[in-house]
Amino acid sequence: MGMKPATNAKQTNQRSITRAVLNGPLIFIFDRGARSALACMLLTSACVILGACERSPKAGEIRPSNFTAPNAKPDASYVVRGVVTEMPIVGKPSTELRVHHEAIDDFKDDQGKIVGMSAMVMEFPPLKGVDVSQLKVGDKVEITFSVWWTQLPPWAATKITVLPPETNLEFRPRRPLP
Repeated sequence: MGMKPATNAKQTNQRSITRAVLNGPLIFIFDRGARSALACMLLTSACVILGACERSPKAGEIRPSNFTAPNAKPDASYVVRGVVTEMPIVGKPSTELRVHHEAIDDFKDDQGKIVGMSAMVMEFPPLKGVDVSQLKVGDKVEITFSVWWTQLPPWAATKITVLPPETNLEFRPRRPLP
């Protein structure tokens, strides 16, 4: 990129400014087309960078999940109802989505044997993309969760639906299936 001879006073002034800038700590592109291209490139880069960044949650906010499902088909999936007893909170790593759920009579163990599961409080790590930000302690929910016995954690919530507050829940021991 060379400098052409100045043809008028304005161009002469522009060239001397360019030379002064080039002698300084910063180097600026000095023809108008290149300046426009540079401005466009910088603006595009800023948009890409800012668009790719998400706001980090602050302490005390609900912590979003980053748990992704394995590529393998789940060993089993269940639907259970319950009440939220704890939410995952940013800055409190020991907090999780915990739900006091109803019994799951047809729950299978890692050998595929039906063993059932009594009502209990249990962690349900939500899969990435399952929104828990609108949940609160005390909400009645229906959770669909899948089980992969060969991974940790071995289960994850794949869908969460808030139920009406008047929904009756039954917390009981498991019942043997016939």
